[in-house]
Amino acid sequence: MRGKSVHRIFWWAMYSGLATKLPSWSRIGKRLRVHCAVRFCDSVHKTANINSHARIGWTTRIGEHGGVGEDCVLRGEVSIGPHVTMGPGCYFLTGDHPVPPDYGAFRDMTATSRPIIVQEDAFIGARAIVLSGVTIGRGAVVGAGAVVAKDVAPGVVVVGNPARDIRRRAV
Repeated sequence: MRGKSVHRIFWWAMYSGLATKLPSWSRIGKRLRVHCAVRFCDSVHKTANINSHARIGWTTRIGEHGGVGEDCVLRGEVSIGPHVTMGPGCYFLTGDHPVPPDYGAFRDMTATSRPIIVQEDAFIGARAIVLSGVTIGRGAVVGAGAVVAKDVAPGVVVVGNPARDIRRRAV
């Protein structure tokens, strides 16, 4: 936790040790999760909704009225725009590594990290997985269980593994 102030570490410990364990229906739990997240994350709006057991990282950004579902994992540099809604169990994976060609040694590979951006008014279905470097456009919908490996255009509905466009919606 290099470079983090003691203040931020304290609020992260409060979030992970206590606030995430409180039930989602508890008004005190919701307020405490957001209160802690505002103090240890890079940028979390005070009107955000973070449900129980959600794991968020230091560099997470959540916009006005942005929602993080129960049991979601947002590690690394993840930006959730205003009015974004997500179901339970979503994974945002910013870490990646190249696969060595022609039976190369895995010990020689270098890990990389690219940010994930979810723009305003998007909806992410339950158990969706969003991979490193993806941008989900304004008003887009990601179906439940989809694996998103490429950018999603604004107003597009994607489903499946890998996620494919099935239709457009008016944004």
